[in-house]
Amino acid sequence: MSQTYILCVILIMALTGFLPRVIPMAIIRKHPIPHWFKVWLTFVPPAIFGALVFPDIFLTEGHLNLSLHNIPLLTTLL
Repeated sequence: MSQTYILCVILIMALTGFLPRVIPMAIIRKHPIPHWFKVWLTFVPPAIFGALVFPDIFLTEGHLNLSLHNIPLLTTLL
């Protein structure tokens, strides 16, 4: 592979990562965000955190484990 090819791939990847973030901000920059949407956005971080943490704490080997032998559950309660 040539250096030109690698550079083009890196630039295309940078644009595909950058543009989806910048275009929505540029569009809504001039419009006020409704209050209900701001309130809704406050629930997003706890929901994502719960979705990431729940399986690690309550599921062992793919099954729900609420017993006293579930070490991650016990350490969470502490």
